[in-house]
Amino acid sequence: FVRMCYFTNWAQYSSPPFTKDDIDAIDPFMCSHIIYAFANLKDNELLEYEWNDQESYSKINALKSSNAKLKTLLSVGGASNGEAPLNSTLSSEENMRHFVNQSIAFIIENGFDGINLEFSGKRNKEKFADLVTMLREGVDKVSATHPMEIAMFGPTAQDFIDGSFAVARLSQELDFVILGTFYFQGDPNTLALHTALYPKRPDSGEWSTSNTAWAVDSWMERGMPKDKIVIIVATTAVKYTLDDVTNHRPGDGATKGDTVGFQETCTFIKDSNAQCYQDNQQVGDYCVRGNTWISFDGSSTLTYKAEWVIQHGLGGIATWTLDRDDFSNSCTMGAYNLTKSWTSVLSDASKQ
Repeated sequence: FVRMCYFTNWAQYSSPPFTKDDIDAIDPFMCSHIIYAFANLKDNELLEYEWNDQESYSKINALKSSNAKLKTLLSVGGASNGEAPLNSTLSSEENMRHFVNQSIAFIIENGFDGINLEFSGKRNKEKFADLVTMLREGVDKVSATHPMEIAMFGPTAQDFIDGSFAVARLSQELDFVILGTFYFQGDPNTLALHTALYPKRPDSGEWSTSNTAWAVDSWMERGMPKDKIVIIVATTAVKYTLDDVTNHRPGDGATKGDTVGFQETCTFIKDSNAQCYQDNQQVGDYCVRGNTWISFDGSSTLTYKAEWVIQHGLGGIATWTLDRDDFSNSCTMGAYNLTKSWTSVLSDASKQ
């Protein structure tokens, strides 16, 4: 079972900042893969996004000196890059071949072990499958000296899956598809467990599809092997302002607010005497104090999800993100408390 951990290049600007020293302090055995997000796609080429990406590339890849089995992937795309550069690349075979050749060279030059394609918008799905096929052919040509993996972010909304991804074709070329099983939201004026494992019952319409189990089933039904499917769990939480402080269950009225990291979530719980609950139907956690409501996954929920992944024979789990976990142990629950709660379960299962 893979244990993929995203690390973002804007973490250095967060509060608290994730510094160069914090990269050095990452336990190199905690994750099987570290995914560096993001590189830009521009004019059919991979480019650095931040001014100090090269230094961060080196520090992330230096972790492999302590654990030779650790793999690092460079993620290209993301919301800030948008879909337009990819559509430009897909517009001709010449553009696609240039992207394949340059991206493989860029990955090798910077010490990574593969690429993660992070594009979830609308596109010509057959052209995208052509690109992934070309990428696989290119990767196979260098596999003797530079073995690489190809992963891809997969959306969970049915119209995006069917409109942009030729799943059966992609299943032949990808090593993993990483499903965006977080930030689930139907009506933004309704409380939601943003990482729900199951739907709320009774449920129908969009709510019935806003959960991890539905997303996994959808990709499998379309031809993706279960052992290539990786689900995302989040170290982030979503805050809401309640319409009525007496109504604070998922589905009740509220206004959606900010996304916060686990350090802020932990502080809210410990300093405000918040009342916390576990939703056993959807599988998720939420806490409330006054008119503030926050949805997140606690350590016991993440342990349950790891066991669920094992039970269903999936490929593994990815966390979004390492830098939003309590990496500095400010909550005194242990550094990377959330991440380690599930990585330890998958690591033990992989040894059996």
